[in-house]
Amino acid sequence: MTVLVAYNESPQGEAAMRAAVSEAVRRRQELAVLVLTPQVGTTVPAALAHLLDSVPNTVPLGPISFRAEQSDVADAIVDRAEAVAADSWSSARASIQRSARSWWARRRSRCCWTPRPRSWWSRPATPDPLPR
Repeated sequence: MTVLVAYNESPQGEAAMRAAVSEAVRRRQELAVLVLTPQVGTTVPAALAHLLDSVPNTVPLGPISFRAEQSDVADAIVDRAEAVAADSWSSARASIQRSARSWWARRRSRCCWTPRPRSWWSRPATPDPLPR
């Protein structure tokens, strides 16, 4: 299995990269990087190159990939996750799809009006709680 990090040139991207490196060290897995900011060519951003230099030698680095300018961020992440760990991601994706289908089924059953029992809308009036 591979640890995939979606990197963006921001403090949050650096934090995500550091967390992914520590996770890859802990799991002893390969680290794959997806650069979210569209790049001209395949040049690695300087900030990312600096972060990659600090990765321990025990962590194997996978290929660095770049998001295409016309693709959506979420689609790029899902596509890259499928490419680097197809066996584990496909089972997770199937689980997500099953839960989404069941959520939509529950949602549809609640959004449609269903007749209520007569006792629901013809309750006896409650006594006035304040004395007169």
